[in-house]
Amino acid sequence: MGGFLMQFVVVMVILSVVHTLLAEAQAIPGCNSTCGELTIPYPFGVEENCYLSMDFLITCNYSFNPPQAFLRRSQSVKVKNISIDGNLSIDALIARDCYGKDWQTTSVWSSLDLKSQFTISETRNKFVVVGCDSYGQISGFRGNGSYPYTSGCRSRCETKEAVDVSSCSGSGCCQIGIPSGLFFANVSAYSFNEHRNVSGFNNCTYAFVIEEGQFDFSMASLENIPQVNPKLPVVLEWSVRDAPGSACLGNATSYHTNNTLGYRCKCNDGYQGNPYLPSPYGCQGSAIGFTGLVIAASWLYIVLKQRKLVKLKEKFFRQNGGYILQHQLSGREGTSNMAKIFTAEELKKATNDFDESTILGRGGFGTVYKGTLTDSRVVAIKKSILVDRSQVEQFINEVVVLSQIVHRNIVRLLGCCLETEVPLLVYEFINNGTLSAYLHDKTNPSSSAYPWEKRLRIAAETAGALSYLHSSASVSIIHRD
Repeated sequence: MGGFLMQFVVVMVILSVVHTLLAEAQAIPGCNSTCGELTIPYPFGVEENCYLSMDFLITCNYSFNPPQAFLRRSQSVKVKNISIDGNLSIDALIARDCYGKDWQTTSVWSSLDLKSQFTISETRNKFVVVGCDSYGQISGFRGNGSYPYTSGCRSRCETKEAVDVSSCSGSGCCQIGIPSGLFFANVSAYSFNEHRNVSGFNNCTYAFVIEEGQFDFSMASLENIPQVNPKLPVVLEWSVRDAPGSACLGNATSYHTNNTLGYRCKCNDGYQGNPYLPSPYGCQGSAIGFTGLVIAASWLYIVLKQRKLVKLKEKFFRQNGGYILQHQLSGREGTSNMAKIFTAEELKKATNDFDESTILGRGGFGTVYKGTLTDSRVVAIKKSILVDRSQVEQFINEVVVLSQIVHRNIVRLLGCCLETEVPLLVYEFINNGTLSAYLHDKTNPSSSAYPWEKRLRIAAETAGALSYLHSSASVSIIHRD
């Protein structure tokens, strides 16, 4: 009886654990649900076919360490947190108006365009102005864009002693509420008298939207807001704008809010989980049968395996200098012949998982495969045998330089993949085999009859290509092998 009871307890514990994991499922199975320290629940996602629509795309920028997330394709709206109940936290909008020597002014305005799926939360944020000769303004649009909005507040204090640090009520700091449905906002800061009377302790006006309770006004705030409070979060509200209720799957229903034009989903009574995911990953009840347990266990295995694979790819990407290459390429955006960073999945698909039939040749340094990219380009993919970890930075510099070499007699480097244990190099594919086969292969009937005029031309053009690399390229490359 004791053994049976123990088995029953173990089974119940397993059921409870699986149920909890299912209830906390965040992303579609097989999709990456993290960017650095941020957890990204569906309908948001960072990869194609992993988000509901482009409005829910999260761009993960790996040039930061740890990687940082941005809303849609922008590099300005930094995402700090996403909750499945309709809230999303971003960095604050900070506008300033500062005066230096000779009363020269430095002004920065801030603007935020969220589209109507996202609005600045009316209940979670305040508009704040800091300064002793200051006023700030917030303006924008509400609803579907037909309701313009403008408001602001002023803060005055003639002396340092007159500053009231116990509240934000108009003496050194003022604040007002945010209207509902505000999806576009301009924030601006001004001074009444160029801070001339208070320049000894306050040279700037700061104006910003911030989550209520996340800003503590102090005397130090009058000097430099970004240094005193480097993280100023703003809470947004998000909703779905497609066919009513179509995003609510399984045991979930839709509901409307007063602050957004769309709808959200919630699990039915007695269920919990992500209402935007299909069964059995979304809303789960309090009991799971044997079939549900098998499905849940299979899903859990897939998720854990996928998560392990993602972490392994990130490890190789870092070891192989991926962040260094991303940083170098970010400064060359818009230039032609820029190297591309391919994903491991792209090259596996291009070569049918590096099938033996795609091998072009083998050498002492590795194997070369023939592949076809999704845009129908045929490429040659070099898979090295070994890599010297101490030479990673030199390797990355060579990739950047070689990708810029454009010469009709030099095979062009298109890019590389750094998500594997050893880097993969992607070159343009050259038809008709190797030069050695043309000149020396006795099984090739045309090789022995190849005229000396063409052989001399080959030698001359080879020497010309080497001369170009050595002395004419923007960065000299000494080719010794």
